[in-house]
Amino acid sequence: MAFNLQSFTEKLSAKLDEAHIQDMVTGFLADGSFEAEFASSDTVLVPEYDMSGLGDYSRTSGYPVGGIAMRKVPYTLQQERGRMFDIDKRDLKTNDIKDACKTLGTAMAKFQKTKVNPEVDAFNLSTIAGNAFGGNITTETFTKDSTDIAKRLIYDIDKAAERANGEDLFVFTNWGIHGFLAATDEFSKRIDVANFKKGTVDTVVKVLNDAAIVKTPGERMWTNYQFFNGVDTAQKPGGFAPTATAKPINWIILPKSAAACITVMESSQFRDPSNNPKGDFYSQGYRRIYGAFVKNSDRERIVVSHN
Repeated sequence: MAFNLQSFTEKLSAKLDEAHIQDMVTGFLADGSFEAEFASSDTVLVPEYDMSGLGDYSRTSGYPVGGIAMRKVPYTLQQERGRMFDIDKRDLKTNDIKDACKTLGTAMAKFQKTKVNPEVDAFNLSTIAGNAFGGNITTETFTKDSTDIAKRLIYDIDKAAERANGEDLFVFTNWGIHGFLAATDEFSKRIDVANFKKGTVDTVVKVLNDAAIVKTPGERMWTNYQFFNGVDTAQKPGGFAPTATAKPINWIILPKSAAACITVMESSQFRDPSNNPKGDFYSQGYRRIYGAFVKNSDRERIVVSHN
């Protein structure tokens, strides 16, 4: 059977998208529970509701009249990022398009896991933290000798739980801070485990006071980042890094519906040497549009601690 390039490209994009959600720490917030719908390639519409509260029911006149107002608020995905990768046909075992696709597909999976996922998580978490209500942001520096770190986290979990309306709570915890926590008796004696959905997979997660603890690499837990354009001389390597004024985040606590992380992979572009103006290269493109959103009404439901 002849090799079908279009079918391969579609399957590769689908597999990369599935792996992307499962490998990101913020994949828990990317399952569509925000009720967002796409209005265009980079704009989503999010429904927001304004409803009357309960009134007194009358056995003579019946129900008091109330109202529901629903409007769809547009949010634009903030980031559009991409790269094109080349492999010389002489570097392949055979000058065969199937072999080239397999090699580049493997490279794209590694690129996504090591470069894309950390960047998307970093953007999502810094954006969510930046939207927290000021009164829910604390500045605290912890060390391995801190004796009250578990108590501070439990206090913040309870603060977030008060406004969670019974929803699942997620605690994105800096990996280094988690190490300090794990060394305390207060933390270890309260910890449990539970299953939470990430994409299509059930994931076992530690739970503290009914809140899922999501260990997050420290490079993804800063308040601000610079995202390099990959073109200018100083930014040619691409990627991201904390800004000079960024502060390391200890933890971010929020109910699942308080934020949405939306990520979409555009159809990847593939070129073989016969139609590649750059030379005797097989070329594979990777393009992703993503963003994170918090409704104004949900800002007070997010609790943040940073240094």
